[in-house]
Amino acid sequence: MILTNRIRVVLLPGLHGTSDLFNSFLRQCPSEFEPITIEFPRDRALSYEVLADEVQSRVKSSTPTVLVGESFSGPLALRLASEWSEGLIAVVLVASFVLPPAPSWLRFFPWRSLFHMRTPLYLLRTAVAGSLDEAEVLAKASRILGGISADALASRLRSTLTVDARPWLASCPSPILYLAGAKDRLIRRHCLNSILRCRPDVVCRTLQTTHFVLQLAPDDAWEAITSFLQTEKP
Repeated sequence: MILTNRIRVVLLPGLHGTSDLFNSFLRQCPSEFEPITIEFPRDRALSYEVLADEVQSRVKSSTPTVLVGESFSGPLALRLASEWSEGLIAVVLVASFVLPPAPSWLRFFPWRSLFHMRTPLYLLRTAVAGSLDEAEVLAKASRILGGISADALASRLRSTLTVDARPWLASCPSPILYLAGAKDRLIRRHCLNSILRCRPDVVCRTLQTTHFVLQLAPDDAWEAITSFLQTEKP
């Protein structure tokens, strides 16, 4: 595939549901791409299916499009792609999953109450901390999560613990690239294995970073996406 015209890159965010953590990735965007960021409602509890209904009118188009699903949004990207009739040329899953990335019994935790106390924000820092380079990203992520309602966060977390996106993955009409963080302590190798069992044709690139792949390795991520598009046939 030769990149002659600007290709639209639709960015679907992680659990926080905002565009705020995409800044470093957007700054490194090559000229052949036109990035578009999507945000989720900050105060409503919405399932993957309802989120898909909310955002599809903003993203579906016959314009050549790459759909990027970061972490929480991987299943959402696949849900949208499964019904995309024209224009979608690739899906990129970033440190994501199609089955629950953690034991499903965790869905019974009182997440709403915990998010009211902001306990999970500290657990997040402990889980993903890998180097001093992450300090700014982690601090920003905590501030962003602090501005999202406990109901919305709890709902999104429960969605990740009950999801089965394999039917959407199987029916995805476009080539799929998976970007993994070699030091990711949230999304482990078994998440990628679940994807490959369903779609062995998924191409995986592992970057030397943690869970915040696009934030900490933006140049490498863009290089991986560009190379993938140049290699894959339309």
